Amino acid sequence: MKSLRPLGLIFAILLLGFLHCRKEKVDLCLTSDLEVSIRVSADTTTLFANARGGLPPYTYKWQNSNSSDSIYSGTRLNGYYYVDVTDFSGCKKTGVIHISGSVIPCDNFGSVKAQDSSEYNIIVIGTQCWLFPDLEVKLPEVKYYPDNFNWNLIKDEPGFCYAYNDKGAKITTLYNGNAVKTGKLCPYGWHIPSLGEWQTLIDYLGGDAIAGGKLKSNSLHWKSPNTLDTIAPSLFSAEPGGRRQTDGSSLYQGEIAHFWTSTKAADTNTYYGILIVNAGTNIFTGLQWHVKNGLQCRCIRDK
Repeated sequence: MKSLRPLGLIFAILLLGFLHCRKEKVDLCLTSDLEVSIRVSADTTTLFANARGGLPPYTYKWQNSNSSDSIYSGTRLNGYYYVDVTDFSGCKKTGVIHISGSVIPCDNFGSVKAQDSSEYNIIVIGTQCWLFPDLEVKLPEVKYYPDNFNWNLIKDEPGFCYAYNDKGAKITTLYNGNAVKTGKLCPYGWHIPSLGEWQTLIDYLGGDAIAGGKLKSNSLHWKSPNTLDTIAPSLFSAEPGGRRQTDGSSLYQGEIAHFWTSTKAADTNTYYGILIVNAGTNIFTGLQWHVKNGLQCRCIRDK
């Protein structure tokens, strides 16, 4: 039995060495000299990712999922852009650039992805750049509350639920105001629009009396009468998600589209909302809603 003790001691030493090596391997990225920067072309239509250090070769992933070391838009760029660079050992760094100035507000990337890889189309309305359709991003800190009882118990927790039509088909996703307050719902470089940014959109579409008709979709989710502007509609295509009350009950699915703004009202726990109705072309901007309500969300690009 005594002869086995040296073997056990050797095995223990080897095991500790193996675990130590594994730990060092995991920690390699913490001390990696990988660096990433982004360079913009003189005409501000092209971005180039510059990677150095780490262990080449590198792989690239831009916010529009492009995997080359550069991206070309065809129009002048404006806003925030980022690229994830991963080296051969798996270490990753992110490069970010902010381009500002009096330029065309939207590029032709076509779409962007949120943190959970859900994808949204870019639409241009007037001088603004919006995402379409409604947000349906799922984040670890924003919990799903499908039933009325648990929604009613929410205090300060960010939450979401789904809106359904009378036949049980999903219309869109609703978020409470606490989810909006996190500032994390929109993709990087985008945000929940303020009341003023909504008003800019409304004014461009002709004002409060007719903008609602231009913003609605022609989907069957809308109950009759769905009064549309069929001559000059926008690409916004709002769906009638209705509203979730603070007690968890759902109202007006199929009849109204109700969106959060990022503008606080007088009460700390109250924010302004935007309301579009099925019967008429009006849009309403003066409504205030408690953060425990569930409304729809859209994103607009940072300036």
